[in-house]
This record gives sequence, structure tokens and C-alpha cells, in this order.
Amino acid sequence: MRKGNDKFINVLIVEDEIISALYLKNIIEEDNDFEVIDIAASADMTLASIKRNRPQIIFMDIMIKGAISGAELALKISTLYDDIKIIFLTAFSDEEMREYAKDSKAVAYLLKPYISKDIKEALVLLKELDKSSKQESKDIVKLKYGFSYNLKEKILMKNTNIIKLTPKESELINILCQNSNIILSKEEIMESMSIRDTSLRTLIYRIKKHLNYDIILNIKKVGYKIVLL
Repeated sequence: MRKGNDKFINVLIVEDEIISALYLKNIIEEDNDFEVIDIAASADMTLASIKRNRPQIIFMDIMIKGAISGAELALKISTLYDDIKIIFLTAFSDEEMREYAKDSKAVAYLLKPYISKDIKEALVLLKELDKSSKQESKDIVKLKYGFSYNLKEKILMKNTNIIKLTPKESELINILCQNSNIILSKEEIMESMSIRDTSLRTLIYRIKKHLNYDIILNIKKVGYKIVLL
């Protein structure tokens, strides 16, 4: 395996039939952009592998054995890890399966027995999604306490909920997030926003009260910085 190299898109296969899993692994790794970092046969093994390896893609058999089916496991994963993309592996192409795929935000599904052409087409889709995800990640500043800020759209979010801000609150958050890796002096902020010292301190207090979290760090005698994840 080629573990530890960031140039690969990391894949976890969840499949309790080892011959099928190894066949799928071989096809996936024919594409040099992908690496299968693990194969799991149960829900417990899958969750442990996710914590250990943090895959970007999961090929999920929806009929794995055990107390939790692959379909139910996919729903749980989509709730816990919204950055992991899931492809369903199934012998069925029915309405119930499509509902599971929709609920767990699966990006595609492959029918068994696996066909090499279908797997390769899925990999092409995954590469396009990976490119889009990387571009999107450049626009997103991840903050503590479940907050994130979209630099392009100028939107603050708490988990998946948009936080409504006043124009001045939005302007301050935007300035700090645009400069998320440095500390801005209060003079720089005041000049950029055309406000006074007392107005800046009041604005920061209002943001803290509004959000119920302190995402702006006050570094005494230096300035302010947004609190990153």
C-alpha cells in the first residue's frame, strides 16, 4: 500500500465478501489517483477505520452482516462525517435502496456483480467531486465550535445553519476570516471599518452574545484574531 502520500484519494472498502473486496480494490488501484487504505467487514470495523485513517471515499456494501446494515451505517457516517463521500455497493436497484442512497447522501451506487467499466466510471465522477471539494475548501474557513465562514459568499455558518449577522458584524467577521492566519491590530480593523475603538469593542461583545460563543480572540496589546478549528 502507498499510505501516507497526500497525492492519493484515500478509499475505504466496506464489504464482507473478501474476494469481491479484493477485486474492487484491484480495479480502484489501477487508477493511480486512488489508494485503498483499508477493507472493513462490519460496522464496528468501519467506524474504527474511519477514526484511524479518515478516508475521503467509502465504497459501502449495503448488506454487510451484523446488527447494523451497510445502509444504516451509511446514514450514521453521513451524520458524523459530512466530508466523506459514499458509493453504495448493492445487488438491488429498487426504490428502497435509492431512498437510502438519498438519505445518506451517497454520490452513486454500483450494482453487483461488479463490472470494471462501472467502477472506472465511478472513479471519474469521484475525481471531479474531489476537484470541486478542494476548490470549495479554499473558500471555507473552519472555525471552532462548529462554525465556518464562506469567503466567497460571505456567509457565517454553525454546522449547516446560516447565521444572520448585521452588516457591521458581517464586515468584521469577513475581515478577520480574510486574514485568518494573522493577528490584526485594532488600528488596522478600525481603519478598514471606519469605526472607533469603543465601537469595535462593542461590536465584538455583540458578536459573542449573538453567537453564544467567543470566536474572536483578543490578544492583549497586539490585536484580534479569528479562532480557527
